[in-house]
Amino acid sequence: MDTQLRLSEYLAPRYWPTWLLLGILRALAFLPFSAQMRIGRALGTLLYHLVPVRRHVAAVNIRLCFPELNSSEQKKLLREHYQSLGMSVMETASLWFTPVEKLLNRVTFIGLEHVKKAPETGQGVLVVQAHFTTMEFLGNLL
Repeated sequence: MDTQLRLSEYLAPRYWPTWLLLGILRALAFLPFSAQMRIGRALGTLLYHLVPVRRHVAAVNIRLCFPELNSSEQKKLLREHYQSLGMSVMETASLWFTPVEKLLNRVTFIGLEHVKKAPETGQGVLVVQAHFTTMEFLGNLL
């Protein structure tokens, strides 16, 4: 049984919200980066208020991981987390829809010469990157 959808099946009404969201993200990717980040912070704040169940889970995790912080510091960290989450949505939109040449102005590669030289020597390359919301950039930009 073939479970893959034909391309035309993705035009069905049940996928319209997805197409709308992708269209909005594509349009937002054309904004200046500073505007994208402001929108991302606002989106994160909106998510903070709209999804109380997830907010509670994040609050418990922060309380367990950072017991040295007082209650107001933990709440501040929780709000900042949600703002960062919203910003990561905008960063992902940039990654998907902005030309690579424009994205290269936003990143710094350290040791890129070793990655470029590796095929000549027949050796592999191990790239190490922290697990941040922007880690998708690495594969796209290499």
